[in-house]
Amino acid sequence: NRKENIVELNSKITFLKTKLRAYLRSIEFEWKQEINNFISQIIFRYHKVTIIDFNYTNTINQYIDHISFTSPVLSKINIHGSLTEENEIFGYGNDLDKEYQRLKELEEDYILENFKTVNYMMDNKYAQFISDINQKKDFDVFVIGHSLGLTDKTLLQEIFDHPNCKNIHLLKRRDLENDLTKQKQEFKKLIMSITRIMKKESDVRKKVSNFKDSLTFPVKPTSFIADSTPS
Repeated sequence: NRKENIVELNSKITFLKTKLRAYLRSIEFEWKQEINNFISQIIFRYHKVTIIDFNYTNTINQYIDHISFTSPVLSKINIHGSLTEENEIFGYGNDLDKEYQRLKELEEDYILENFKTVNYMMDNKYAQFISDINQKKDFDVFVIGHSLGLTDKTLLQEIFDHPNCKNIHLLKRRDLENDLTKQKQEFKKLIMSITRIMKKESDVRKKVSNFKDSLTFPVKPTSFIADSTPS
């Protein structure tokens, strides 16, 4: 019953997409000045900024639209599609997984229906993402709100292991600043997740910010990035 079960699963994923789309459209956007301050400082601090948005909403646009800037080059990529275009990408994105390779060898198209590689190729956003990072000489990465799970391993690995990626900034959660133990636990989870993504742990130690020196998100205007300004 393999085909019957997987076709049914694919149908349920389509159903979930429509329900999630309706739910996300019902949420009212809540403006937060401290988040706006953080995003503004990144945009003005760096020469070129690429926002790779894993969300389906236009939340980040609500902040960008309130920032007046002329010099930085800013691009935004909805890597998983958007509610506006109704082309949301669900599915699994670790094409290095042995089980994924085994599934491909079965040569049954319905099995691959909801794997990200297939759906990335239905748009030009992934190609735009690759072009953007390849054009940057040296660049920093700020991880905001992503759990760094294996579902996006392939894409994240292309960013983090890129030879021109110099620094990866993980952020401490400000909502946990009154519970240092919990704040450290959540940060450690990100570290453990990123070790599963990057090929060399020596690069993890070189590139990834440590807990003590990491910024807290949302960050206060008085504390931000050091003087180095990669692209």
